[in-house]
Amino acid sequence: MIFLFGIIALLPVDHVSGEVEEMCNRRETTNATYCLNVLLKDYDIRTRPFTRKQSVTITVKGQIQQFRDIKESTMEFTSSVFLIQKWQDPRLQHNFSVHLSLKGKEVNERLWIPDIYVTNSNQYILHEDNQLIHIHHDGNIYYSARITIVATCQMELKKFPMDAQECKLTFESYAYKKDHMQLLWVTDKPIEVINTQMAEFEIGDIESDIKCTVENVSYPAGKYSSLVATFKFKRRMGFYLIQAYFPSLIITILSWMSFYIDPKDIGERVSLGITTILTIVFLLGTNNSSMPRVSYAKAIDWYLITSFMFVFSTLIESLIVFKFSRDDDISKEENHKNKMDELKSYKPNNLTRENSKKVEAMKQQEPTSPCLVDENGETRSLYLAFAKNDLHFACCNSFLFNKCPQKAAIPNTNRKFSLSHIIDRVCRVFFPVSFLFMNVLYWSLLA
Repeated sequence: MIFLFGIIALLPVDHVSGEVEEMCNRRETTNATYCLNVLLKDYDIRTRPFTRKQSVTITVKGQIQQFRDIKESTMEFTSSVFLIQKWQDPRLQHNFSVHLSLKGKEVNERLWIPDIYVTNSNQYILHEDNQLIHIHHDGNIYYSARITIVATCQMELKKFPMDAQECKLTFESYAYKKDHMQLLWVTDKPIEVINTQMAEFEIGDIESDIKCTVENVSYPAGKYSSLVATFKFKRRMGFYLIQAYFPSLIITILSWMSFYIDPKDIGERVSLGITTILTIVFLLGTNNSSMPRVSYAKAIDWYLITSFMFVFSTLIESLIVFKFSRDDDISKEENHKNKMDELKSYKPNNLTRENSKKVEAMKQQEPTSPCLVDENGETRSLYLAFAKNDLHFACCNSFLFNKCPQKAAIPNTNRKFSLSHIIDRVCRVFFPVSFLFMNVLYWSLLA
């Protein structure tokens, strides 16, 4: 009797257990909650898998939706990532023919999940509503979550804007050391970039521009397993060609127009020089407004500074040329004044009365050359020679009122070959050639 009673008592239990498995196998969506409640009845979310036995291995795969907001001023970048993790939990093995699923905030409330975070992040946002877990028959777990990461990126800007930056995402466990949790990348494409389009940067070959490594990092608390994903961003410099290099080139060439302006027009030369200098300074300030305050000069800074020096040298050249031109004018006026004084003080004592009148009439004229016109309309030459005795004037080795030589034989007194004009002509060649050499050297060094 006791034996029969025991058999009868066990029949309802077997019947219920078979009924639960049959319900879960037949209608997953309808009975998923009931099946999970049965599976997770004695499950402890605070205990990791393989406790006191071995470390749990977490296989990680990252799908990056896009990169955005790569900022040099704060040296950080933003990425939206689908982080996929796989591990095995023997406590979740079941005989149901379906895969049980959890999503949203329920994932964190009912199951143990790895506490992976990004060590170099300034901001780490886990979108709790965008989480999904699949529980397989053998206890393998598939976990996917969408996260937004604002990570730091130490940038080297010496070749800016022809630079390439390497930025990293470092994944580690916060609480579990290497002995408790081991992180590994998946073997096939551990990192995928879904959208590679960026405004200022580009990622070329995925295999060469993205590197995934596994490292062991030591902290005072112990050694931790670390996953490092390194991304190489190549800058597109089209924006800077349009906004900085071409305007600087045009402004520098425009400043050379002062070489073709009359040296005496110092107002026009100075106004052109100051305008071009202010424009270069504006370009230099605009390009550095969004840059960090680094202690070294960037490549674009060297170009703009060199352009500034060319423009500034052009302004200095205009002032020097004006100084020489003014000195030439002053010397010319002094010579003219001396000739006038000599002519007015000339009193020949060996001339006839008639000739003396002619000389007096010629003195009233404004001499612009060694040739003077007498009262009869004849052009005569007047040569003055001083005797050793300062009280007397005489004609030494020359004759008064000799016929003036032909116009073609008169010495050319035009000032077009003055020092100021020579400097302008030299600068017209020297500045463009030097600037061309500077550009060739600049682009060859940065190529």
